[in-house]
Amino acid sequence: MVAVSSDTSGANQANGAWVRSLRSLAPACLTAFVTIFMLISIVVYDRFFVPAIRKYTGNPRGITLLQIMGVCLVLHVIIILIACMAGRKRLSVAKEHHIFGKTDTVPLTVFILLPQFCPDGGRR
Repeated sequence: MVAVSSDTSGANQANGAWVRSLRSLAPACLTAFVTIFMLISIVVYDRFFVPAIRKYTGNPRGITLLQIMGVCLVLHVIIILIACMAGRKRLSVAKEHHIFGKTDTVPLTVFILLPQFCPDGGRR
C-alpha cells in the first residue's frame, strides 16, 4: 500500500515538490490522484470487467471475493516495485547532485511519485 500519510508528503517536500508550471501542486495533493483513479477503476470494473467475466465464470459478481483479494495482492506487489524504482531514481539524482543533507531538496518534480499512486487507486 502506498503510504498516503505524512511520510509521503514529507518525502515529496524533500523532493522539491512544488512544481512551478501553470499552477503549483502541493505534495499532499497526490492523494487526490488515488481518489481519481479509484473512481475511474470503479466505472471500468462495473461497466466492462464484471459483465465480461460474468459470461465466463457464471458468477453474478464476476469473480469471487478471494479472487478480488488475489488481484489486489498482485497490484500491491506492483505498487511496491514502482515505489522501489521511484526511490532508486530519487537516490541516484541525489547522488548525482551531491545532495546528502536532510534539508536539501532533490531536483525532481513531484510527478516522479505519481505512478505509484495510480495503481493504488485502482487497487482500492
